[in-house]
Amino acid sequence: MKKSLNKYLKLKKFFKSTVHLNHNIILHNSNWFKYLISQLEYTQNKIKSKKRKILDFGCGSGFTSLAMAEIYGHEVKGCDISPKYQDFWRLIENKYRNIEFSKNEPDNLPYKSGEFDTLMMFGVLEHVNRPHIILNEIFRILQNNSYIFIFNYPNNTALFERLIGPFILNSVKHEISMNKKYLKKLIEMHGFDVKEIWVSHFLPMQFGRSSLTRYKKLKFYLNKIMNSAVYGLIDSKLSKIFPILAQSINLCAVKRIK
Repeated sequence: MKKSLNKYLKLKKFFKSTVHLNHNIILHNSNWFKYLISQLEYTQNKIKSKKRKILDFGCGSGFTSLAMAEIYGHEVKGCDISPKYQDFWRLIENKYRNIEFSKNEPDNLPYKSGEFDTLMMFGVLEHVNRPHIILNEIFRILQNNSYIFIFNYPNNTALFERLIGPFILNSVKHEISMNKKYLKKLIEMHGFDVKEIWVSHFLPMQFGRSSLTRYKKLKFYLNKIMNSAVYGLIDSKLSKIFPILAQSINLCAVKRIK
């Protein structure tokens, strides 16, 4: 773990030195960074040491894509609907091997059927308004027995999702959210067998949509306070006592053989 942590920190340093990702919570919150690493480590432990063809669906800046390619040696493609990271993607592609990015519509992916044997998404599915179409498309591009990993899906019974989020500084909008039971049902009805599903008690809040955004230093320190106070203390303590309040849902599933 220590060896891989040093590699993660090296990639983080590259991100910081190359582009202005000041809004990216990964670079500023050590708890969130460790949380993300634990998810990547979980993914790697599940797929073992075999070299995989991975799609990072909704890859954003590409940090998770780069980690799986550079640290673990997988062949990774990242896709996202947003064009704002495209220049940075080109820098990554020129510097590192086994990685490729593209801007795609999520419901019409330009990949061959069965092209990938692993797909991962981090905080993505809740931001799409046609999950059935997208899950059908994901099913198409995965081989039989392929893994799909979904991380940071908002639990709609969570303390923060239901009671606090809508009233504090316009927290990030989710198109859909559901509880663990219904997320499992959604994934299974699209041809996947859920192998593990669990809740997490920590998911950082960002102030990107608030009127305080123009005060960069104030925004930064408020983020730190809220991450430690709300997620590190209130949400984590309560959700351990009452698991139904846990902030996010994660799952690992396998594509059924046709």
